[in-house]
Formats: sequence, C-alpha cells, structure tokens
Amino acid sequence: MLMTNAVVKSHAGYLVKHLGRRIIIRDNTDERGGTQCNLVLGHKRAAAVRK
Repeated sequence: MLMTNAVVKSHAGYLVKHLGRRIIIRDNTDERGGTQCNLVLGHKRAAAVRK
C-alpha cells in the first residue's frame, strides 16, 4: 500500500507542476466478486485517488 501511495503522490506532484495536463481515472477491478460488487469497489478506488 505504501508503494501505491508513493506512486499516486509522485503523479500528483507532476500534475501540480503541469496544470494544463488532464488525466482519466478509471475504476478497474479484477475478476473476483460479482458485477455489482466490482462496480462499487471500482468507484470507491477511483474516489480515493481523486482525493
């Protein structure tokens, strides 16, 4: 988890320095769980990154 946070912080730092850049945050999941469960999980993951 710490490595993931470091990567997100690195990307955030880049975006702060390059305000004209835009990104797309996708809510991907894996094949485990049902469709509805994965949709909810994916949205939660994307929302966490947006913060």
